Amino acid sequence: MEQRDMAEPDEFGVPVHVFSKNNREQIRISLNEYRGFSYIDVRLFYQSGQGFRPSKKGVTFRKELFPEFFQGIVQLGDALGFDAETLSAVLQHLDSPGGND
Repeated sequence: MEQRDMAEPDEFGVPVHVFSKNNREQIRISLNEYRGFSYIDVRLFYQSGQGFRPSKKGVTFRKELFPEFFQGIVQLGDALGFDAETLSAVLQHLDSPGGND
């Protein structure tokens, strides 16, 4: 997968991946720092008069817990019936030009 530059930091951290849930909400995965510690934030953002704002719906955890989080995502994929071939196709699509649009 090609290296993609992360977006510029904003008041809510550094967005790593953002995708639409519907026309009024988006799910945002970002990196944040607080008191010298790095955190991962997976949060629902909602459309407001000032752009997208974070909701209380989400989870924040230390970056050291990422391997456990990733293992849970892989196990969720297994439980949902996403086999290695299907996930490989998704990754190839994301790696293709315009695949992350």
